[in-house]
Amino acid sequence: MKRIKQYICLLLAAALCLTACSSTTGSEGTTAAATQEATTAETTAADTGDGLFTAGTYTGTGDGNNGPITVEVVFDANSIVSVTVTEHGETAGIADPALERIPAEIVEYQSLAVDTVASATMTSNGILAAVEDCVTQAGGDVEALKTPIETEEAAKTEETQTADVVVVGSGISGLTAAIAAAEAGSDVVVIEKAATTGGTTALAGGYLICVESELYADSGFDDSLDTFREYWDERMSYSGQDSGYPDMERWEYVVSQTGDTVDWMSDLGVTWQEEIFTGFGAYPVAYNPGGGRGLIDELVTIAEGQGVEILLECTGEELVVDADGAVTGIVAETADSIITFEAPAVILATGGISQNAELVEQYSPKVAQAGTISVAAAGSTGDGLLMAIDAGAAVFDEFFTSIYATTVDPEFQAAVADAATLTTTNQLGEMQTASVLQAKFLFMSMLWAPI
Repeated sequence: MKRIKQYICLLLAAALCLTACSSTTGSEGTTAAATQEATTAETTAADTGDGLFTAGTYTGTGDGNNGPITVEVVFDANSIVSVTVTEHGETAGIADPALERIPAEIVEYQSLAVDTVASATMTSNGILAAVEDCVTQAGGDVEALKTPIETEEAAKTEETQTADVVVVGSGISGLTAAIAAAEAGSDVVVIEKAATTGGTTALAGGYLICVESELYADSGFDDSLDTFREYWDERMSYSGQDSGYPDMERWEYVVSQTGDTVDWMSDLGVTWQEEIFTGFGAYPVAYNPGGGRGLIDELVTIAEGQGVEILLECTGEELVVDADGAVTGIVAETADSIITFEAPAVILATGGISQNAELVEQYSPKVAQAGTISVAAAGSTGDGLLMAIDAGAAVFDEFFTSIYATTVDPEFQAAVADAATLTTTNQLGEMQTASVLQAKFLFMSMLWAPI
């Protein structure tokens, strides 16, 4: 039962000082200079007659999430023979499904009207734009290739599944919740609407607060709660003073458990850098050498090793509520099925709202007015919040739980050319899941916003 108790910090997101230092390593590297001019290579001299394309190999670029995406497309007279992504700077893990799926489906369907990949929309569109560039060079009819593919849409099958716990979302909160529940002997299913695990955690730096952890027990560093409170108070002195968050009694309760949580994760097999890592001034933190993506990959392996089932591209749509108002399950959808999960415990770990402009305007009007740019995962659209509201949950009047960068006035930029501003915004919430698990958690979104 000791590890169940440690669960109080799993939604810590881990107090989640998983900052948004995104690791963006493409499998083929990053284009050295962005260019919208594609080059034509190896074009055959053969007369193509009335063919659809001028046969040959063409290179084109399109704008992805992190910069240009370069593709190489081979045409014969009447078809797209192959599409290969040769260079990109997209985020490993998040973009991988789009990088694999979009080129294959363009060739399979001979079309530019293929579906984008959930949570990798910009990567998908960048590939499509690059291929469109090549089609134009080859003399093809772009608009014809954009005509929607005519298929007979089969009715979705309906099925019912049972589980002790269903976790919605596969970031650090969701995966650690799933692991804790599995350790307690529960049958656990994780559903994730994206085509890959991780959410915003996968974009983050991979380090967590670890107050009084065994990780640095013999280091000589002062990793006490009092020291971290001083750090916190310093940051709060110029950020979020009037936010009303957090309730400091709850803050202390949660933060004081971070060391135990990191130690629990160590026992599970999560890797931390052996050398002391200070992500916040002189305060030591637990750091996964693989960054946020590496941390997620390790947690996925651990969860699956404990029998947790992870369903990708499976979107939670509606909580099932009985006559007494208790949540008894969740309805989810995949591309071809509607699944009703009957479960006495449903954990919503779906991230924030920052990719949903309407919700940001409603719940975080100051953020909406500030010209901020969200660096949270594309899936942070408030799905869990909306489902909870529909089920009767109460919410704070104003909050936001995700991560933002902001544009900076040039004069201000000049004044602090060598500085960076730490912005903290907080939402304190409490969640309980029927009889199996209980958790109190603090969302603390902390970002070094580049100046």
